[in-house]
Amino acid sequence: MPIAEGGASVGFDYTLSGVDWPGLCQTGQRQSPINIVSGSETWLDVPESLRPNLDFGTGTAVKVINFGRYFQVLWTPLRPPNASVTLGALFGQPNFTGPGVLGPNGTVIPGNGEDRVPLIPQQWHLHTPSEHAIDGKLAVIEAHLVTLVPNTSVPACGSAGCTQVFGVLYDIVEDTELPDTFLSPFLYDLPESIGTQYGDNFTSDFVLDFAEFFPNDTSDYVTYSGSLTTPPCTENVLWTVLLSNPTVSISQVETLANGQAVTQRPLECYPVPDSDLNLEQLQKPSGTFQICSAQGQRESDRFPQALHGRMVTRYA
Repeated sequence: MPIAEGGASVGFDYTLSGVDWPGLCQTGQRQSPINIVSGSETWLDVPESLRPNLDFGTGTAVKVINFGRYFQVLWTPLRPPNASVTLGALFGQPNFTGPGVLGPNGTVIPGNGEDRVPLIPQQWHLHTPSEHAIDGKLAVIEAHLVTLVPNTSVPACGSAGCTQVFGVLYDIVEDTELPDTFLSPFLYDLPESIGTQYGDNFTSDFVLDFAEFFPNDTSDYVTYSGSLTTPPCTENVLWTVLLSNPTVSISQVETLANGQAVTQRPLECYPVPDSDLNLEQLQKPSGTFQICSAQGQRESDRFPQALHGRMVTRYA
């Protein structure tokens, strides 16, 4: 069963942007998201051989699920993922090679720092506005790809495995400009009703290509040790936030914001004329697109959390 940010929790919402969430969400010292301040990062010259491999393959049988608080995308692997991260990077030591990688509790992890361990993609979803801030400013949308290092690869990860989340921040452009097209099929096909049983299944010929999930430039990013951004706010999550931003249009942001109201009531939808869409680009048949909205708060983001002295590493 794919893991989800907050997938094991019920009853939370974004009315107070997470301020009222209990437990570790209140007391944790390694919480996410954070404000990334330019110039305060620890710069590391990391060779390509030690950087993450972002080949997450492709997917079919794509399904969008409305959880009331956010929309989540699931799929069945078509071309299997080949993504990986070094053992050192997984535990916050990206330039470390040889034996002696230190785990979260100071224990020595078996293996060498340059050893690669697989990243298995679990699901991806969107927040609006973004959760991470850059120099105090939020982006209009943030996409999260949640991945898992299974404990069969790294026993020190425990029975649940180790979680690494990749965050992509989006800039906004005018509708007359050409935004990146990756999000378009998902934003115009949001399911109206809440629950996994009402998920929207894409046509069998639709292919989810994770090469398009990431910006064209994946060389500039920061990493830090954080948490899931929804209850139970589990810590020791490795975050990678890309600093090159793809784009979305104003109407795309409005569509997501309208659909992600926290009222948890069915959405009211109306069709989008085929004349307004590039059907060939979206890989969808005519007459299948709609825009949905619900009354209520439009945000789905947690406020940035205190850094508490954590190191934020920027890859050069």
